[in-house]
Formats: sequence, structure tokens, C-alpha cells
Amino acid sequence: VVTDMTTSKFWATVYANASGESDDGPVRDTELMVRAGLAIVPYAIRHGKDLWTPAASILERSFNRAPSRVNAAAMLPALRLIAMNDPEWIGVMARVLRVLDPAASEALHRDFISASVASGNYRRASVSSEQLMYMCLRTGRLDEALAFANQAIELDRQAGTGPWTQLLGQVKRLQVLTAMGHAAQVFVEVQRLRAQMNALPSWQIDDEHAFSFDVREVLLGTGRNAAIQLSRWQDAIDFSAAQIASKQDRRAPATDIARSLLSHCAPLLAIGRAQEALPLLLWCRQIFQDEHDIEMLGRTFHALATVEHGLAHPEAAKEMERNSLRYSYMVGDIIAIAASYCQLAAYSYDEPESAMARHLAGTAIYVLTGAGEAGNAVQVAADG
Repeated sequence: VVTDMTTSKFWATVYANASGESDDGPVRDTELMVRAGLAIVPYAIRHGKDLWTPAASILERSFNRAPSRVNAAAMLPALRLIAMNDPEWIGVMARVLRVLDPAASEALHRDFISASVASGNYRRASVSSEQLMYMCLRTGRLDEALAFANQAIELDRQAGTGPWTQLLGQVKRLQVLTAMGHAAQVFVEVQRLRAQMNALPSWQIDDEHAFSFDVREVLLGTGRNAAIQLSRWQDAIDFSAAQIASKQDRRAPATDIARSLLSHCAPLLAIGRAQEALPLLLWCRQIFQDEHDIEMLGRTFHALATVEHGLAHPEAAKEMERNSLRYSYMVGDIIAIAASYCQLAAYSYDEPESAMARHLAGTAIYVLTGAGEAGNAVQVAADG
């Protein structure tokens, strides 16, 4: 007879091997890690509250590796139950909830920061500050995003976290500065932080809350985005290739790799390598459709519209961009909405009045949010 204890031990062993915990290595198989983590939790909850904290920790790490809507929906009930009994886990619950209900998640994070600072738990407050930074980025509140990024850095300093964790905070601040149009400054800072990163020990110490490969991949992605803004296409391709290689080496989930591949296609399209980018984009679209990732589907259709435009298929380009705009509205991705309006305007050269209206809509959003694209959008609208 297979008992609960036997089954839970089996899944715990699977989780330890898949996550790299069995030999202190990096994650070996993210999808298996998430599956095993979800399988362990019901046993932990059923067999006593002393197991709830380890269960919540497993869910947190699993979700960090694969933050899909499917995984969020599967993990949220258990995290709600645990957080009701242990408020320390409210921040993790709010992070998972963001995928399903951003407004409710934001309210939880704000309350949790205040409570965590009051109790002296600066690290927990820092994590919620970082989450609010990302939420503000996506909704075009860039000044707020920068304030939350700076707040997270200061909270990590107060918490006495390790060098990898503090470096990650600096990189996330650069992500905001990139969105604000300070690409030249960011590009220089990325080179400096990359040298600093290469001098850090590869092993994890007790006060670290970030894995070295996470820091490396976020830094490479930030460098790529800054290079794209600066039209440094080969630098962008090099940064992107290094990031993708890191994710493939650790067997990241398909959605994670697809996100990097989608960003990799931007410089390829900019230098006319559409035929190389097209199969990558079609693969990304399928992955995001399978995962019901609306936000990334919108961005994929935006890139596919660029391909169709380059192939002189104007109606197909407009249809792809309309899909992108629709998905961006569904998730409230303000900057993506502006980009779609500007692209639709460029594709509507046969409809001058519609083109100007779309240019103005996109430009107004860029200006009101303080996005880095504002200056160029204003110039294009004026020239039109």
C-alpha cells in the first residue's frame, strides 16, 4: 500500500533533483520541478501546519521559475490558505495573484510593504517593492516604477542581503531607466555591472536571495534592450544570444525561452533578417497560445506585423497589429498599446486621416507616461 508519506517523499526527491537542491546546483528541469512542487503541497497542508512554510517556499521557487497563468491558478488556493495563517507569505501570494488580478495584487503588495517595514522584515518589503516596480512599468507609471526600484535597493541594503541580490536590484533599476529612454547611460552601466558580476563568487551564501544565473540573465536582457534603443544591433544580438544560451543550459521552461527569443527577433528584424526571425516568432506564438499568455501573444503579433510589413503584405500587417493591440488592451500593457497605435499608423499610409489619429493616440500615451519613445513619436507625428 502506498501511503501519503511514501508519495510525498517520492515527490520531494523528484523536486530536489529537478531543482538542483540535491547537489546545490542550478535548476535542472523547471517543468518537472514545478510539477513535483505542486504534487508535494497537498500532502504538506494535510499533515500539519509545521509543513506549511516549507510548502509555501516550494511554491514560491516553482512559480519564480515558471510564472504562467496556469501555474498561478494552480498555486493560488494553497498560498491563500497558508497566507491566512502566516502573513509572512502574503507577498508571495500577491506576486502569484498579479498574473490573474493585477489590481488586487497591487493593493496587497502596498499593504504588505508597510506591514513588513513596521516589523523590520526589510527583505520581504523589498520583494514587494520590486513587484510594484514591474507593475508600474507595464502600466506606464515610470516615475513610480523608478521610485519603487530605488526603494527596493535601499530595503535590501537595510536587510543586509548578499552581493548577488544587491546587484540584481541595481539591474532592475536599469530596466526602468531603459524604459525612460536613458539607453546610453544604461548601456555603460551594464558593462560596469557585468564586470562586477564576473568578479563575484559563483556559490550562494546564506544572505543571498537571488541565483547567479537569474542575475546574469536579467543583466544580459537589460543590455540587449538598451542596445536596441541605441540601434547597436550586433551588441543586441550578442547580449540576447548569451541570455538564451544560459536559459537553455538550465533547461528553462519553453515560455521563458520564448520570451527571450521574441526579444532576440527585434534586432534581427531591424537589420532585415526577417526570414531568420519568422520561424522563431511562429514558435513563440504557439508556445504563448498553449500557455494562454495574453501579454506575450500581443507582443508576438506586434513582431509578426513587422515581418508582414517587410514582406509587402500591408493587409496582413494591419491584421497582425490589430491583434497585438487587442491583446495589449486585455492585459493593460500601456506601452505596448502606444507602440501598436504608432505601428498601425505606419501601416495605414493609404488612410491618411486614420494614420494621423493613430499616430496622435500613440504619441499622447508615450508623452503622458514619460516613455523613452516619446521624442521620436512626436517627430513622426509632426512629419506626418
